[in-house]
Amino acid sequence: NLKKEIPVDLSYFRTIDLFAERVLFLYRLSGG
Repeated sequence: NLKKEIPVDLSYFRTIDLFAERVLFLYRLSGG
């Protein structure tokens, strides 16, 4: 897993995951 091998701020990945979930949610609401 890249997240474990590369020393990066985990909060960054967490923010990206939350953003992706929100985008997918809005995409489904719009009938996509």
